[in-house]
Amino acid sequence: MGAFATADDLATYLLPRQIDSGQAALILDQVSDDIRADLGWSVTEESAQVLVTDGAGSTAVILPTLHLTAVSVIEDGVALVEGTDYIWDTTGIVTRVRSRYPMSWCTKLQSVQITYDHGYADADVPTVFKSVALEMASKQAGNPGNLITSRTVGQTAESYSIPNKLIHESPLSRLDRYRILDGVA
Repeated sequence: MGAFATADDLATYLLPRQIDSGQAALILDQVSDDIRADLGWSVTEESAQVLVTDGAGSTAVILPTLHLTAVSVIEDGVALVEGTDYIWDTTGIVTRVRSRYPMSWCTKLQSVQITYDHGYADADVPTVFKSVALEMASKQAGNPGNLITSRTVGQTAESYSIPNKLIHESPLSRLDRYRILDGVA
């Protein structure tokens, strides 16, 4: 999975400070991975992901995504028909149905296999991901390893009055609407 922004984006964002393109790419990859881990899903496009789960007798299976784009289901070895045997929505909920009414999945262990595509195509990723990634990366670029609590360059002095971890986490709140809570979409 790629970064939410490019090294050139970060170089432009940091002006007048400069950054090596290799370092910028590394920081952006790390920040993008941190964002994905915090949100609980990849955000960017992935195809043919497979989830095998217990039927558990519930009516719905919740996939780890908030942007589902395609689904196929096999239950207890039988391919189900979309719209007739199951329905799904873009938030990742796949519901077992009969005549459009919810019914329970079978109760056998590991009997439901869902193959799905999800995530945003690169051109469709909401711009908030790029801005949060650049904000987080710029802080990392200005403070490698999060070790600096204060610094002076020429006549300019900077100090960080809150722990650097909090500085890095604050922009993530702008992504709350894209977060899967407790592993459930």
